[in-house]
Amino acid sequence: MKFKWLAFVLLEALISLLGCQSAETDKTLIRVISKEGVGYIDEMGNWVVKPQFVEADFFSEGLARVKSMNGKWGFIDKSGKMVVQPQFEGAVNFSEGLAAVAIGGKLCFIDKTGKVVIKTQDVLWGNKFSEGLCAVDRDGKWAFIDRTGKTVIPPKFWDRFYTVASEGLIGAATVVSDQTVRLCYFDKAGNLVFEPNFNSRKHFEGLVPFSEGLAPFFNNDKLVFLNKKGEETIKTQFDGGYSFSEGLAPVNLNDKWGFIDKSGKTVIQLQFDYAGGFSNGLAKVQKDGKFGVINKSGEMLVQPKFDKVLICQGVIVVETDKKCGIVDKTGKYLVSPQSDWYMDEMDWHRWVK
Repeated sequence: MKFKWLAFVLLEALISLLGCQSAETDKTLIRVISKEGVGYIDEMGNWVVKPQFVEADFFSEGLARVKSMNGKWGFIDKSGKMVVQPQFEGAVNFSEGLAAVAIGGKLCFIDKTGKVVIKTQDVLWGNKFSEGLCAVDRDGKWAFIDRTGKTVIPPKFWDRFYTVASEGLIGAATVVSDQTVRLCYFDKAGNLVFEPNFNSRKHFEGLVPFSEGLAPFFNNDKLVFLNKKGEETIKTQFDGGYSFSEGLAPVNLNDKWGFIDKSGKTVIQLQFDYAGGFSNGLAKVQKDGKFGVINKSGEMLVQPKFDKVLICQGVIVVETDKKCGIVDKTGKYLVSPQSDWYMDEMDWHRWVK
């Protein structure tokens, strides 16, 4: 399907935004599952946090949510210390100093000491603060609260899709009929900023937050980029593409991928079977069914010979023949392939041992 790129956009955006840790941390930790439970290794393959949890997440703002053997969620720091004791029915990683947790079936927010600072009558649903606002589910429609718990934007027409606040804008959508969908972008006060005139469901699979001042859409089956006024800043002849990251955006034409800059100029020629967005100056690409890694000049740093590649804050995790390892930016192994480690198909942030 020509428009399936939007689903990939969301996945790539999550990997880029969430990563294996937040950008300010000083070391990368990668989750590993073993027979003893889930733990964390460093980029050299050494255990930093011994496997002891039923489930565990990536690190965000120095903490990671973990599910203990008692079935409750808490938060650890990078040394493995339990900073917030496991006591919650559910939890979401920290964002902007707050984490969503479930207490008695209701959504609450805690600070990094574990103190409850916001109580709501809503339910936990992947809630995260972004630019001071967080979406909450109100009977199937989305409202936004601020950091005091006050409802800043009441439930509007959106009932299916929304974006987190990004660069001052919130995207929202609702399905009007089998053929049409309504798209809108609001400011953080809930005022309508613009309404893209792209209402065909055929061309819609999701909304993408603004990134570097632009957001991708389709117009007459071709990729365009809108600015924050809703103007078509970049018009292309491409069949698809992703959001801009580090000044470049992956684009697709006739099943070949390359990269454009913000003038719309092709700066890395369309030559790949697949290309992901840049992170830490690196992007994974696919050729002849195998993955490698390029830099922003288009140079192939890690040759395309791996079944899977995950770029995690500049650390390159690779898999081949169901064996996982870690390579440097020349493709040399830092951690040799392990026969009992492999990447989870359903979770590209996780290793399984």
